[in-house]
Amino acid sequence: MEVALDERFSSAHRIDPAGGFDLGKLRGKTAVITGGASGIGEASLRGLVQAGAFVAFSDISQERGDALEKELGSENVAFVQGDVTNWSDQKRLFKTAVEKSPSGCINVVFANAAIVEPTEPDMDVADIGFRGVLLTTKPLPCHHRQYRWLLGPMIKWAARGLMRSLRSSMPENEMRVNLMAPWYLRTNLISQNAWDHLEDNRGIILAEKEDAAKAVLHLASDETIHGRSIMIIPRKEAAEEYVDMDRDSHDLEVLGRERFSEK
Repeated sequence: MEVALDERFSSAHRIDPAGGFDLGKLRGKTAVITGGASGIGEASLRGLVQAGAFVAFSDISQERGDALEKELGSENVAFVQGDVTNWSDQKRLFKTAVEKSPSGCINVVFANAAIVEPTEPDMDVADIGFRGVLLTTKPLPCHHRQYRWLLGPMIKWAARGLMRSLRSSMPENEMRVNLMAPWYLRTNLISQNAWDHLEDNRGIILAEKEDAAKAVLHLASDETIHGRSIMIIPRKEAAEEYVDMDRDSHDLEVLGRERFSEK
């Protein structure tokens, strides 16, 4: 049985950072960013505003959010204090974005995609299938020793799985979804002394949050990119600041389905 292949998800459609992108396509658009008052979120917000987009953003820090809105101007940004794990806060952010958008709609979301007000998602499946497995393996000695290092990779794989599921189920030519996977880069998640320790004593080369912001602008402005994962890497490691991971291509998925269907 022949299984259809969406060419956009194949290795032939890897993102080429050297190919450039048109920032002019972002002028007049409206974007939503969560965690937009620092780190990658702030850098991306500034890039979008500079490109001519209006940005509604949320952050847990009232002080940083207010300061950023005052600096950039209410005609360019709208700050909504909120917690991304709080459903009501998320709805308030998207509602504010639509109300204050010059065009009355949302064009870019980084990194949550609900723009209407459906009922709060039922988390029973995720709690049992993901959290349940995590808690079941927690008592194992090998898991216990490495527990604090396991959550990060698990969450990242969950995000990639969500992207791969969404890319095939979205209405064709109406919406796009992509994933950005940054290497270690300086943010406010840990102290600057901790970052210095990683660089000076652990030999870890850090990526730049400005490069992550550039990647966000690329994904937002290039309407041909859909269903791809890109990685932000240190400038010392490659000529370009970000690369297509080419680990989510559909080629192997389709091959596996074809072989399974033959049995």
